[in-house]
Amino acid sequence: MALDKRFRKNLAKSGIYDVSLSCDCRLTPALESLFQANEPGWFSINVYSINRVRHMVREMMLVNPDRTEATLSIQYVAGERVPETKPPKNLTKSASLLDILEREEQALFFSIRTEIESYKEETESVVGSDAMVFPLPSDVSVSEDSQSPIDQIRGIRGVKFQKGSRDEVAYSFLLDRPENEEVSLSLMFDLSGAPEAVVDQSLSMTDEIASKFGLVRAYRRL
Repeated sequence: MALDKRFRKNLAKSGIYDVSLSCDCRLTPALESLFQANEPGWFSINVYSINRVRHMVREMMLVNPDRTEATLSIQYVAGERVPETKPPKNLTKSASLLDILEREEQALFFSIRTEIESYKEETESVVGSDAMVFPLPSDVSVSEDSQSPIDQIRGIRGVKFQKGSRDEVAYSFLLDRPENEEVSLSLMFDLSGAPEAVVDQSLSMTDEIASKFGLVRAYRRL
């Protein structure tokens, strides 16, 4: 199975509703052919359905001035984040950047962002404040007449360091509960290697980290 198709299928099962991958790579003949037909860059939007849930993939390629390297950006989104309007026909192209990278067998350095969210009705029973690694909401003041500029914390930003080093970051995160209902977790991390291994690891790493945050059973099952 082609990498793009397999990744779409695995992503739909994961409960992760937003994944972005970006990398710099050498401009291979296959990538150059896309660029030559779509100067000054290549952009694609495709909407599809899996189990009656709407998904969308956006791909973009920009080429540096000397035409030796390209910057690739790939984003998969699902559910409510997919616009209702259909993308323009001139942008619904059949090529897949992931499939091209897989065929080229380049070892690449990817910057990755993933995002998951809990069900509203599961929030209290599954991801209540006691279950999360950091309780949200977290009261700063309890008085209705408090003069504090902050009464309640509903989100935090932080990092996890690499084991044995306080100088290298393993991942950064945003844990958010803006309405005191659904809880969302955004993760940002870097992975290097062959595209197939990287995309698989991005999903498994997200699942592993989410479980440590107390969200393992709270994924929004799309």
